[in-house]
Amino acid sequence: MTGEFDSAHGRATRARIMGDELVDAVYSTADDMQQDVQDYVSALCWGEIFNRDGLSQQVRILINIAALASIGERDTMKHHVRAAVRLGCSRVEIREAIIQAGSTTGIGRAALACRAASEALGEA
Repeated sequence: MTGEFDSAHGRATRARIMGDELVDAVYSTADDMQQDVQDYVSALCWGEIFNRDGLSQQVRILINIAALASIGERDTMKHHVRAAVRLGCSRVEIREAIIQAGSTTGIGRAALACRAASEALGEA
């Protein structure tokens, strides 16, 4: 990657929402190539986009869950489900976000996502 960007604000937001343990693990296992990507993700996704006005962070995390469910990203979705709970989202809101995604992308994906969400909620 070229250019400089400030990932500190985004990393702080990411840690608050996703959990210090997860973010520390992501950074501690990142090699030099992955480090730049993680800094970019923290700066853009968590520092800029996640802190924009217009949608609450609860709505943003539910959108992330729906998108991840739609593409079948079960493991990443589990992290976002736990983050949604941290942000105050209910089990019903999480389930409804997945069902809404399933109405567009397929009920099979929604069923798999609900199973992953149940696993994550059991671990939360």
